[in-house]
Amino acid sequence: MIASLLRRLADWLDPPRVVSGPALDPKPFLVRVRVLVSAWEAKLGAGFGEAKCHNVYAQLLKEYPTARKRDLRYAIERVLQEL
Repeated sequence: MIASLLRRLADWLDPPRVVSGPALDPKPFLVRVRVLVSAWEAKLGAGFGEAKCHNVYAQLLKEYPTARKRDLRYAIERVLQEL
């Protein structure tokens, strides 16, 4: 119950944007996140999780300025959990 209320509040504060075209496919987006995480992994090495997250998040904000911030953070966490 609380989770659904928080989700509705988050959608109210940051409403979903109508996106058309290839941006609807999440796979290219996740591929880009994997590439960025791999690049920072190679640069910083194992560990440094917060630094990698911050740098990947900053790059994604530049590349996808209209994306919802929580979607970007979720994609980063998904990719990091795969490692």
